[in-house]
Amino acid sequence: RDFGEQQGLLTDTPYLKAAIVNNARRLTGWAAPGPGEPLDPKQGAGEVDALATFRAYADDDRIWQQRVTEAAPGRSHWYWFDVADAPTTVTLTLVFERHVTDPLALAPPISDLDVWLFAPDCELLTGSFSTVDTVEHIVEPITVNGRYCVEVEATHVAAVAGGGELYALAGSRPLHFMGTTKPCVPDFGDAPDPFVSPGAYPTRLASNGARHSDWTKEWLGSARAEIAGELAKPDLAVQDLVDPFPSVSGEEDAVDPDDQDGWPNLTNTDRFDDGVFMPGPWMPLVPKIITLNVECTVDDTGVGPLGRYDMSVPGKRLYLNAWADWNGDGVWSPAEKIVGTGSLTGTAAVDPQTFGPDGEYNPGEAFTDANGSGAWEPGEAFVDTVGATSRDYSFLVLPPATLADEFYLRFRLDYGEDVGAVANHSGNLAGPVGEARCGEVEDYPWVFGHIPFHVPDGYVPQLRPIFDLYQAFGGRYWVEPVQDPLEFDFTVPP
Repeated sequence: RDFGEQQGLLTDTPYLKAAIVNNARRLTGWAAPGPGEPLDPKQGAGEVDALATFRAYADDDRIWQQRVTEAAPGRSHWYWFDVADAPTTVTLTLVFERHVTDPLALAPPISDLDVWLFAPDCELLTGSFSTVDTVEHIVEPITVNGRYCVEVEATHVAAVAGGGELYALAGSRPLHFMGTTKPCVPDFGDAPDPFVSPGAYPTRLASNGARHSDWTKEWLGSARAEIAGELAKPDLAVQDLVDPFPSVSGEEDAVDPDDQDGWPNLTNTDRFDDGVFMPGPWMPLVPKIITLNVECTVDDTGVGPLGRYDMSVPGKRLYLNAWADWNGDGVWSPAEKIVGTGSLTGTAAVDPQTFGPDGEYNPGEAFTDANGSGAWEPGEAFVDTVGATSRDYSFLVLPPATLADEFYLRFRLDYGEDVGAVANHSGNLAGPVGEARCGEVEDYPWVFGHIPFHVPDGYVPQLRPIFDLYQAFGGRYWVEPVQDPLEFDFTVPP
């Protein structure tokens, strides 16, 4: 414990132990390749520099220290990691300090944490749980590339002093913390399915509705509030922030009652549809400029041949596509495409390489390798060209001569697929329907004339030059002061 305190840690027990135990994955009974191999081949069997081991994990985001409580909403903590070199083996080590909450009881409830590993299709692969020790360890052969999710689940933690159990999670791969947001479920749209008349928008899973499996790397709209962590890993100082954090929620289906934003998507109740700005009402043959805000993680994932984004490679670009169901028949037809390949705007490729610099080194930027290590290190000169994570894109849209009184618009951002024109990893991605590997889908309504409007709890109206009546659960309705007034029905919750 003194050693940990000297390094600035609240306690050395979970943090250092998690790193050391995870680093020992080559020992007999834990993982291949077999018996007799040293704890660290560079330092000899059974011998390890605790601080060096810890720093190696911390610098590579392979270890996190957090607090979790059973009493908190969405009590579990979630992490994700990517695998691109299957077949391989992944190890995860969870270490925590067990507390007896009632020492006088014959069988006292004790704080206990479990760890679970989920496959890219969200199916549970394996877990580690025990009530007799404070270490959980997973060694799992991985045969399929993709995104894997890790759940740290708490039981009997509510009574622990401080409101949460301190734990450390270490992995053989870099781990990305998502707070209580489950990252291994897709993002769905929220257009009505079935539509009132005459057709049904493809939104639900049964309708092959639009969905995006991984929304953690790029999305439409702003970033949510940052999530506080327990440690700034490079210098061991307490308090870190995970940034950016997508303004997206995952759900098993558009009607999932366990939707992470608290409400099933249908109808028009996705709280995080915030990436599209459409000023004023739609009018026949009146052009309108719409603006889409794109967010990404270029500062973490990098550019160029070794990075995530490369404007010279179609499979490493982002693509915007949008449709407006002008005739209100519940079908977004090719003729109703307003943004992207096949529309008047043409292919709307988005390249984070062009978003601008951020004043920091990012993977893929040119640098001076002063010490010949082959990797950029603090203090070495670099050319700052990328790193900004956000940009707005505007498009001029011309509606037809006839518009339905009620219709929906669908907007999609994806990575490397262009809604099936460049790639189709799921096999069912086709324009406004099907599963994209990455990105987000957002649906927006337009209703002309008499508009039923639900005012959610906590809604605060704001007056602007254009009166923006914003439905916090997804849709926007507009009233232009210069035009004939529209009639609204307001339902105010108690």
